[in-house]
Amino acid sequence: MRRSALYFTGLASALLSLFLASCGNKSMDLAKELASSYTHDGKTISAEGKLATNMMVWGTGQTLDMNLEMQAALDNTRRERITDIVLPYGTGKNSVKINVPDTARRFEDKDVFIYDKNGEKISTSDKVRITGTVTYTAKGPKKESGSHVTITVPKPGKEEGDGNDYSYKITNVMIEKL
Repeated sequence: MRRSALYFTGLASALLSLFLASCGNKSMDLAKELASSYTHDGKTISAEGKLATNMMVWGTGQTLDMNLEMQAALDNTRRERITDIVLPYGTGKNSVKINVPDTARRFEDKDVFIYDKNGEKISTSDKVRITGTVTYTAKGPKKESGSHVTITVPKPGKEEGDGNDYSYKITNVMIEKL
């Protein structure tokens, strides 16, 4: 009897550990690393989530910068974002197009067409895996912008971060619908 109780306790502990480990999200961890270290500079990364249109930025006119959003499996309040995913503008493989008239001032998610690695149209509600190359655009300490007047006010406590600029772009992106 005692042996089966020990077996059950050990099995329950192992299952609980496995369950808690599976709740972690490697893509969320990657998002934090991208925003706080240069570990992935020049490397190919892969992450899973949903491509988002909020905070979309026009690139050179030939590209759009999108975001990949992800949330924790058990705690849907815990969210992370990988930004500056550079996609070609158009209807080819691994691209994005906004289908609104030139005179439109706004667009909605339904107006955004994303094309995966096979050229198939997918939506912003589809879960995807993106793979691309990370390039940090301004390694080193953050630079002060000279375009505005700065008033220095002493801050109580320690400032967050290490003072480095972790701005990056993800290029050569492949999109795979999951």
